Formats: sequence, structure tokens, C-alpha cells
Amino acid sequence: MKGNLNRLAPAVERELREAANRASQREAKQALHESEQRYRLLWETSPDAVILMDTESRIHFANPAVKDVFGYSPEELVGQYLTLLQPERLRAGHRAGVARYLRTGVKKLNWRATETAGRRKDGTEIVIEISFSDMDMAAKNALSASFAISRNASARNASCGRTRNNSAWPGKFSNASSQSRPALSGL
Repeated sequence: MKGNLNRLAPAVERELREAANRASQREAKQALHESEQRYRLLWETSPDAVILMDTESRIHFANPAVKDVFGYSPEELVGQYLTLLQPERLRAGHRAGVARYLRTGVKKLNWRATETAGRRKDGTEIVIEISFSDMDMAAKNALSASFAISRNASARNASCGRTRNNSAWPGKFSNASSQSRPALSGL
């Protein structure tokens, strides 16, 4: 009987440790779920278009506000390249800027609230304010991701008397790609 009691104490201690481990894992899983829900709610209710893309500028997530800003549903954008949302004249510069950034890790421009041209689904150009941020997503097949947050700045600029044809608008547009807005041609 005494031998059975000697074996019982370690078994009970082991079971208590495992129960504490399971409880800790459940709590961590619940906290992760709640965190994901908070961020998803934030992204999906934001009035700004939020886009998650990979190092090739392929879109992996787009929130519902992309419909208001660009005219595309989120489902239409997933799998497409960010250049779809740019006027043709800015696309090559954007691709070169992304490639340079990935090669050097050096940002040429300020990634926060830069005005540039965007392209809606119907082909019309709009003035957008865009911000980029990158993050390491190694847990997702070594995907390095970037966020692009865009808002249509056309109405705000019009109320300030700044339009794409007005010299008061910084970085006046040009049809020449070398004169394109630097935000998407230089990253």
C-alpha cells in the first residue's frame, strides 16, 4: 500500500501540471481569438481602404471600404496586384520602387499620408492619401506583408481649392512617368 501512495503523489502532481498547461493554452487561444476579432472589426469598419499585400504587391486582404474608395469589392481585389488601383503611368515606377525597397530595405519616401493618384474601377483617377507599413509574417509561409491604407482625398482637396490641374496641389500630376507622383514610384 505504501508503494502505491509513493507513486500516486507524482502522478497527481503531473496531472495538475498538465491541467494547468491545458488551462493556460485555452486562455492563450481565447486571448488570440479576441485580439484577432478586435483587429478584424477595426479593419472591416474603417472608412479608409485597408489592403494587405505581399512582397510582389499581390493583394491578400481588402476591407469593405475599398468599394467606396476604388469601386471594387474586396473579393474582386484579393489575388490582384496593387497596380490595378494605380493609373498606368505610375505602375512601372511602383514596381521599381518596391523592388528597390526589398533589395535595400531603405525607404525613399515618407510612408505616411502621402498624396498620389489612384484609379477607380471605372477608370477615373482620384487623388488618394496613402500610407504604407510593413510587417513580418514569417508564420504565414515567410510572407512579408505591407499594408496600404488609402482614402479618397479628392473631396478634401476640392474644398481647399487644390485639384490635380491646380498648381496649389503639391506634386502636380503629369502624363510623363518621370514626373509621376513619387509616392508610388519611389516607395
